[in-house]
Amino acid sequence: QGLAQLRHRHSSFAFRQLRQAGIAAEMVAIARRPCVAGISRHSLQGRLACGLALLGAAVLFSRPAPSAFAPSVTVQRSQHRWPLTARPGAQGRQSLAALQAVAAGVEVKKGDRMQIFYEGQWWDGEILEVSEDGTTCTARYYDGGDEEPDVDIESRIREMPPPMPLEKGQKVELEFEGNWYECEIVEVSADGMTCTAKYDEGGDVEPDIDVYSRIRPLRLKLDELEVGQKFTGTVRSIAPFGAFVDIGAELEGLVHISAITPTRVDNVEDWLSEGQEIEVWLKEIKEDGKLSLTMMKDRLGASGPRGPADISGFVGASPSEWITGTVVRAAPFGLFVSVTPPGSDMPVDGLVHITQIRDGFVENTEDEVDVGQEVQVRVIRVDAGAGRLSLSMKPEGAGGDRGPREAVDMTAFAEVPPSEWIPGKVARIAPFGLFVTVSLPDGPTADGLVHITQIRDGFIERLEDEVSVGQDVDVRIRSVDRLSGKMDLTMKADDEPRGGGGGRRERADLTPFERHPTDEWLTGTVERITPFGLFVSVTLPDGGPTADGLVHITQVREGYVENLEDEVEVGQEVQVWIQSVDVDAGKMSLSMKEG
Repeated sequence: QGLAQLRHRHSSFAFRQLRQAGIAAEMVAIARRPCVAGISRHSLQGRLACGLALLGAAVLFSRPAPSAFAPSVTVQRSQHRWPLTARPGAQGRQSLAALQAVAAGVEVKKGDRMQIFYEGQWWDGEILEVSEDGTTCTARYYDGGDEEPDVDIESRIREMPPPMPLEKGQKVELEFEGNWYECEIVEVSADGMTCTAKYDEGGDVEPDIDVYSRIRPLRLKLDELEVGQKFTGTVRSIAPFGAFVDIGAELEGLVHISAITPTRVDNVEDWLSEGQEIEVWLKEIKEDGKLSLTMMKDRLGASGPRGPADISGFVGASPSEWITGTVVRAAPFGLFVSVTPPGSDMPVDGLVHITQIRDGFVENTEDEVDVGQEVQVRVIRVDAGAGRLSLSMKPEGAGGDRGPREAVDMTAFAEVPPSEWIPGKVARIAPFGLFVTVSLPDGPTADGLVHITQIRDGFIERLEDEVSVGQDVDVRIRSVDRLSGKMDLTMKADDEPRGGGGGRRERADLTPFERHPTDEWLTGTVERITPFGLFVSVTLPDGGPTADGLVHITQVREGYVENLEDEVEVGQEVQVWIQSVDVDAGKMSLSMKEG
């Protein structure tokens, strides 16, 4: 149990010492497991194992006790807004400048309630000892009870901010078991540290409520908000498409990446950071209750999508004329290049499709150019109505902007026996297979497709790990469509099974999984990683059946997950539990998050 708490309080002092000793990774890995070697951490044996592990850590990191001498020490008190405390619903961050702000001096002595600064946040705690020279102290964090010695007083200790001022009859919100409920203050203690409140829902009265951690002002209701209102908000989280900002309403609002600044923003984190206070305006309250915010007051009227860019200056442009442009963004399917229309000083973005970058197969657009690089492009298509501009970096008549290839007579290939091997060369790799160029002796040359299921038996995660462009391979002809000029090839021997790794598996019977308890953890293996989640193979206990389930990206862990490949690897063992089973559809949803 202690080890599980250690994982949840990742910023606690105990965890920091484990990390510094180089063994944190192993400890966290153990803490994440619902069971180890078949023993549940909630069982007697599991609790004993956790206790022994923590005892070993305590022995490892024990230090001589500080002196009992505790002189008074004066420290600098920094300015802040209420509340700044590392409790649920009341966390806050401060910049270095704010930390260095000087107001009145406060005295630090044994038994004082103070705040300790760690990793950008202030944490409530109690002073246990003060060093003889008065520069450091030992403090205990209220959140978890961990003790930290040798805390620098001048830079990391400050007086506890005053609790939120309350009065009888005041309407506030009260935290209970992770949720916030509206209530009315019935009584306030003389020092303002605790209160008694009556819940609006049910009318229950709760005494001795800690004001610091469990009381906050009423959140604004959606019907109390007006478009155009200005707020001072706090950035709570950042996504590739914008930032979620707390403006004191019942829901956070989104500042879209296009609403941060008039100039182009490629990376939100270059402009905003979590915990930062910003001024925003309410731009729109959407039908589903979501709030759209902007940091640009003059863009308040620009609700809804932007209109198409004015690219009329490129209408009639010669496809043989070269234009200087600047790469502003690289996408998997091409490059966005900023170019300026003739007779205008307002640049617009055009797309150089991946097939228009150069001749030959382009695997990764980011390997071809850098953002900010100047390139020479040609205009090959203009759609003024939609505001779309198609560009090319290839010379006129090369590659993709010329006419279709001359059809190849496939008769000779259709006459080749399917058991005969033919040498070929990999011309291009696609997500679904390989395009291989084959030539018959003293005959024609044509491209055929080796589907991913026809490369070899077994699951293929990534084609680039199997072959490379230009590699010589031996193939057999499976079928030829002379009318369409298409040819199917295989790299598998004639007696190999036809079911490859990319084909459809026989649908598993998920009935046993439907009956399995949802509160029981299972050990699974990551089979495949996709942009939207993980496919994990799980086996029921006692020799039960095996089936694949999906761990959606939102069920991998708490918080925003940007790249699943940064979280797990194919073949890695993970602990999951069953969320839901659709026997008819053969689908199973799994979760790696603790319920």
